[in-house]
Amino acid sequence: MASRLNCVGSMPSIGSAYRGERIEGNELVSDITLTPRERALVRNEFMVRFGQALRLESGILVKRWATGPNKGQPKPGTVIQRKLDRGLLELRDDCCHWLRARFTEAGLAALRHMAEDARALPPGE
Repeated sequence: MASRLNCVGSMPSIGSAYRGERIEGNELVSDITLTPRERALVRNEFMVRFGQALRLESGILVKRWATGPNKGQPKPGTVIQRKLDRGLLELRDDCCHWLRARFTEAGLAALRHMAEDARALPPGE
């Protein structure tokens, strides 16, 4: 993805904060743009297994702490935590051992944006 920087070099344009963009490294990234690690997580979680792909509404499994001071608390990985912080996922407790992280409206918009790029989501996947 080409970075969109103004003539100063590393400073984003004035309106970028109002358009929902942020700086990641030296790149200006839109909130609906998924990072390569986030795209890999989506491909791995929803790939075809046993002849059938998982449904998006089933969400992503998130572990809980089994012991220690955080027992019973969610234990999301770094990529899932980043998506939770950005508002792309939300945790839903179904009173099971596993939690499910489900996509919000912003998360579904990010998935649609990802599906538009043939390199991010090849047609065979």
